[in-house]
This record gives sequence, C-alpha cells and structure tokens, in this order.
Amino acid sequence: MGSEQEPLETQCSTEVKRQAAEVNREFQEENIRLSADRQQFVSQEEQRQVAEELRISIGEAQRTTVLLRQAIEDGQQVAAEIRQSLKDLVEILREQKTLQGK
Repeated sequence: MGSEQEPLETQCSTEVKRQAAEVNREFQEENIRLSADRQQFVSQEEQRQVAEELRISIGEAQRTTVLLRQAIEDGQQVAAEIRQSLKDLVEILREQKTLQGK
C-alpha cells in the first residue's frame, strides 16, 4: 500500500479504488468478449437463415425449371400439330382448286 505516513483510511480507500478500477476493467473486457461472441453467433445464425432461404429458392427455381421445360415441350408439340394442320389445310385447298378447275 502507500507510505507509513498516510492514514490507514486513505491507504485502504486508495486500494479499494484501485481494486474497483481493476474489477471494472476486467468486467468491461469480458463484456467486449461476450459482445463479440454474441455478434459472431448472430452472424452465424443469419448465415444459416440465408443458406436455408437459398436452399428454398434453389428448390423453387428447380421446380420452375421443370415446369418451364414441360411447357416448352408442350409448346413444341402444339407447334408441330399446327404445322401438320396447316400442311393438311394446304393439301385440302390444292385438291379443291384442282376439282374446281375441272
């Protein structure tokens, strides 16, 4: 503690203040560590949530892709049927023209 000349009360008060400051500093350091740990946990939790949302979005995109492929195939089938119908119609019109010419 302090010198012999200081009253005991002053020496004790100074020591208590020093210890209180040390405890306060340790408390603040622990608070900083806990805050950093909490922030890291929150960050990891947010990353997990984003990853889950991405998995859901990817699944939806894959389902949409399957539906689009099916729609394209259906559209190609319809287009093929329309082309065939047009060919048949042209043939019918040629036959009618030939019959009218006779």
